[in-house]
Amino acid sequence: MASAHRDGPKLGSEIKRFVTVDRDIADEVLRKVGKRGFSRFVNEAIRARLQADRVRAVLAAMDEDVGCVSPRIDNEVRKKWAARSR
Repeated sequence: MASAHRDGPKLGSEIKRFVTVDRDIADEVLRKVGKRGFSRFVNEAIRARLQADRVRAVLAAMDEDVGCVSPRIDNEVRKKWAARSR
């Protein structure tokens, strides 16, 4: 069960947990990565969710400190971003 890869924990730092997963989600993951990749996929998904939660917390703190971006600036940035994406 122990595995080490570039961005993950060191060998032997894993623990085993049992989780309940919706069947349709589990089936999709299995089709994508196979049985041997399931745990790694779930681990990476949890890691990504935790990182996203941390980013949201930082952004919320910044909004409290300096306020939200004005709608005018938000709209301007979104237009420029969309133009660069074409």
